[in-house]
Amino acid sequence: MALIKNLVNDQDKVAQTEIIAFLNQTERIKGNLHDNLKKFGIKIQQKEEITEAIPDFYEILSYHSYDLNPFYLLNLSVYDLCEELIRKFNLNEKLDPYIQFFLDAILKLSVDRNPGLHELIDWWEEKKSKLSIVVPSGINAVQVMTIHKSKALEFPVVLFPFATEEVKMNDKLWIDLTETEIPELKTALINNNKNLIETKYASLRVEEESKSLLDLMNLLYVVFTRPTDRLYVFTSLTKRQKNSSSESVQKLMKLYLEMKNLWEENKFIYTLGKADKKSKQDTPPDEGYHLKSFISNSWRKRILLSLQAPEFWDIDDPSQKQQWGSLIHYLLSMILVKEDIEPAIEKIVADGIIVEEETPVIQKLISDFINHPDVKIYFQKGLNVKSESEILLPDGHTLRPDRLIFEKDNVIVIDFKTGHPKEKHHQQIKNYQKIFENMGYSHSTGVLLYLNQKDPVVKVT
Repeated sequence: MALIKNLVNDQDKVAQTEIIAFLNQTERIKGNLHDNLKKFGIKIQQKEEITEAIPDFYEILSYHSYDLNPFYLLNLSVYDLCEELIRKFNLNEKLDPYIQFFLDAILKLSVDRNPGLHELIDWWEEKKSKLSIVVPSGINAVQVMTIHKSKALEFPVVLFPFATEEVKMNDKLWIDLTETEIPELKTALINNNKNLIETKYASLRVEEESKSLLDLMNLLYVVFTRPTDRLYVFTSLTKRQKNSSSESVQKLMKLYLEMKNLWEENKFIYTLGKADKKSKQDTPPDEGYHLKSFISNSWRKRILLSLQAPEFWDIDDPSQKQQWGSLIHYLLSMILVKEDIEPAIEKIVADGIIVEEETPVIQKLISDFINHPDVKIYFQKGLNVKSESEILLPDGHTLRPDRLIFEKDNVIVIDFKTGHPKEKHHQQIKNYQKIFENMGYSHSTGVLLYLNQKDPVVKVT
């Protein structure tokens, strides 16, 4: 969860510290914890160090062979993200029921609510102390539960540890006032302490004590009636009580032993009854099915699912390969400046449009094209760019130029081409220019950008 918190907020130093502490504790990274924290840039900077560059957290993780791509991870579903992080840190090398149960809980949450990462973090903060591994009935294992959850159940052997419960009363009591001095005050909230015994409200104190003692007795009744064979109670001496005047399990146990003439000073172990096991036909425990390994693989490396099918191939002919031109147009529509190249390519990989093996070829092609001296002026920062914006015509039809750059009353109309230059390309740009003139732009410039040509820029006049 610390990794997810850091993905949501890459400045979360608490989450980063948890990650580094885990890696250090499990010896995934060597060295002293404090030295490692400094290497990751987690330290209190002195005044003379304020201008010192803070190292990139993910770059240092990559140096330690933990390659995490935040953009890719943030585009995964909640369940896929959790399983991906488990694989990245090799947490699936050994069978761990806690990790498997965690994934089960995440899957149930995803099915029920389909949460975002912020909602996942909130859910975890609420549930992390309440979730527990569910042990199926019949499995030969120790079951740990609260006294209240054990009601109506029975077990051959019960262990009652930390048996130091005391009578717990409310700190405050509401009382009805009949005082004539303050007629407007009908009720009051008073402290429930020993001093109340000496007032006319002593009966309220006694009643509260009786109710609290009854609650304790009911609790003990549940504990002492759960086992069928043996009960082990682990308690402490009465002098360790927080409030020595209150009734407690220790006092009640001692009182019982004294009544039975069994109490001895400095004796700490008492056995009542016989320790013989009751003879009965034991049913063999249901051992269930034991997993031999924790299988976890990325389905994206086995199934290529395109989420943009209609954009890239002819639905009527599924056997046809993806249209190269449509792919390039879609990719360029997400690139406003050259810094957008890498995130755009990562997105189409995450969406299943291309596989990772195709990334280097496409990235080189797009980078060489956009960094061409004659092309890069159309991808520089500070331009007012509209990409793939639809224009509604008077007859109800729409047109969608690849790229528009607005400069006051002037507009540059750009169309990308992946094939060879043709006259109809010029006519298409001229039609766009005419439309913008009708829209009130005093001047328009038409530009054709060819990806596969030595001279990629053709201005239309």
